[in-house]
Amino acid sequence: MIGSVGGAAVLLIGVLLPASYSLMAGYTIDSLRREGQQLATDQAVLQLRQEELRAPARIQELARQQQFAEPSASKVLYLDGSQHALAMAGK
Repeated sequence: MIGSVGGAAVLLIGVLLPASYSLMAGYTIDSLRREGQQLATDQAVLQLRQEELRAPARIQELARQQQFAEPSASKVLYLDGSQHALAMAGK
């Protein structure tokens, strides 16, 4: 009697344990999938914000607010010794 109850308990555990692990793994996978989607959304928002902050019009407006002045051509120093097209674009 006790042996059959013990055998039934082992059998029940043997059947239910893998199913419970599978169920827990499914919840974990679903949770990680949602977290991945949220992180991808956050990354897209941050990339957009970065592009907004780097916009030349914004930089120019900040420079104007700070009363920055463009240097004269004689004050511009080129590190590679060439006339850089981007530095001259505003002229």
